[in-house]
Amino acid sequence: QPADWNVYLDRRKAQGFTAVHFVTGWWRGSMNPVHGRTFDLVDGELVWNDPALAKLDECFEAILQRDLVPSPVMLW
Repeated sequence: QPADWNVYLDRRKAQGFTAVHFVTGWWRGSMNPVHGRTFDLVDGELVWNDPALAKLDECFEAILQRDLVPSPVMLW
């Protein structure tokens, strides 16, 4: 995961925040997320991207390691 994610989490924890609100999917403003799309539509069917989901798990774990509460936006 990007080093700046850890810097961000450490800073928010130091500032006294208790939760991290973040977008987990993709939207028109970010068609190519850093870790890839977590899902896509193929022929009208929802298809999950397991490697992208594994990276997302790492992001959740980094939040939890700092005793912060993850507050994801799952679909935009």
